[in-house]
Amino acid sequence: MEKLLNDAELSDATLQFCDRIISNYSFYPVFEAALKRAVWHHCIPELARIESEALDENFRKGLVNYFRDPENSEKVLHVTNLSKIGKRVQEAVDLYLKDESKQ
Repeated sequence: MEKLLNDAELSDATLQFCDRIISNYSFYPVFEAALKRAVWHHCIPELARIESEALDENFRKGLVNYFRDPENSEKVLHVTNLSKIGKRVQEAVDLYLKDESKQ
C-alpha cells in the first residue's frame, strides 16, 4: 500500500482527476441550495421537524446510524415518501408567508 501511495503517477493522476472535476462540474448549485435551506430552517424552525417526521422509519434509522458510524453503516438509503414531505413543507412555507404578510 505504501508503494502505491508514494507512486508519483498516483499523485499526477489524482491532480488530473481533481482538475477535471473542477473544470467540468460546478458545485455552486449545491452550495446555494444548502445556504437557502439553512435560511429556511432559521426562518421556519418547524421545517426540520416536518422533514424528520415525514421520513420513513428505515431511512431515519439508516441516517442516524450513518452519522453515528459512517464506516460501518449501510450506504444505500431510500426515500419513499417525498410527496408527503413536499406537501408538509409547502404548508409550513405558506403559513410562514401568511404570517409575514400580516406584519
